[in-house]
Amino acid sequence: MICKQCQSEISDDAKFCPNCGVKIEKEEPDEKEWFFVENAKSNGKYTKAEMISFFNEGRITASTYVWKNGMDDWKHFNETELASVEPECDQVQEEHIEEQTVEKETNEFNQWYYINAQNEQVGPISENEIISLLASGTLNQNTYVWCSGMEDWEFVKNTPLSVYLKSRKTKEQPKQESYTQNTSNRVEKKSIGLYLLFSIVTCGIFSLYWLYSIARDIETMEGRKASTSPGMVVLLSLVTCGIYELYFYYKACKRIHALQFSNGYVAADDSVISLILALFGLGIVSKCIIQSTINDIQNFAQ
Repeated sequence: MICKQCQSEISDDAKFCPNCGVKIEKEEPDEKEWFFVENAKSNGKYTKAEMISFFNEGRITASTYVWKNGMDDWKHFNETELASVEPECDQVQEEHIEEQTVEKETNEFNQWYYINAQNEQVGPISENEIISLLASGTLNQNTYVWCSGMEDWEFVKNTPLSVYLKSRKTKEQPKQESYTQNTSNRVEKKSIGLYLLFSIVTCGIFSLYWLYSIARDIETMEGRKASTSPGMVVLLSLVTCGIYELYFYYKACKRIHALQFSNGYVAADDSVISLILALFGLGIVSKCIIQSTINDIQNFAQ
């Protein structure tokens, strides 16, 4: 036997420690004498320590009937000597609640922002909210996200949020004609101010090249040959005294809007406003609008 005071080894029948003189109190063994009711059946025998463990785990509650030899009848747990363990259980519950509170505060502290399909910044939202958006498919692996502590915007797939991505079956393609752009279909951005200046200085001659450039870039982004080549677009516009050019502005905006990108980016549909501006002799403004949309695709679409 070991003395609890000085940790010296002493004989089993010693009443005092020969080393430090402390009185030796022998511990009574914890006998298996307790029973409790579970699912309308009696369970036992268990030691007091085991009953305390069951209570802390939630298997036994304060209203559970318990009994041991020497008791007149079954009693509720909180009506026996075992009731002294309730504060310990309350402490366990409080610690669990505190852990949940810390976790909730941590999630609320991580405020996230993301770029939606309309190229608009959304946020701040909590980490739980952005996880829900990922689970529902509203956001995908190529969505730009940012939160405090990040140096720059990143794709979801390059952040800790990537663990919440789930594979989804490919959605059915819309019935309307659409095309998917890949990296090989990218075009060079154009300076709208410079092209506008050249068009004015050359009394509209350079604007014909600009028209050709827009038609060529759309064809490149679609990754296929258009029914009307870029050169034919210019020729038909000259032959029809600009009438075909009105149709081209409308159709070009529709074709750009139909493009699909892996990060979900959707180009604006400016077909109506471009047509109206051209009808009022402001075709040069329609070119600016279409060129701006093409430039945005090079900046934000993936």
